[in-house]
Amino acid sequence: MTLARAVVPELKHHKGALAALRKRPENLKPKQQTRLDELIKKHPILQPIYEKMHSLRTLMNHKDLNKKVAKPIINNTFSMR
Repeated sequence: MTLARAVVPELKHHKGALAALRKRPENLKPKQQTRLDELIKKHPILQPIYEKMHSLRTLMNHKDLNKKVAKPIINNTFSMR
């Protein structure tokens, strides 16, 4: 969120947009989804930040992985596309 605020400083004053960025995509209400879509349309630089933030969150939810299983998942998650 700090990176998103650094890239788009006016986000500091839009708490609804910040909430939409923080929330998991599958848990967004229609109004929040609309707000997020408008925000990303206005500031396309936020799209990769949003995607990486939620891919990292998904990775952190895998609590039972050992090193051998986790390494390919990490490489796929953070590979440069």
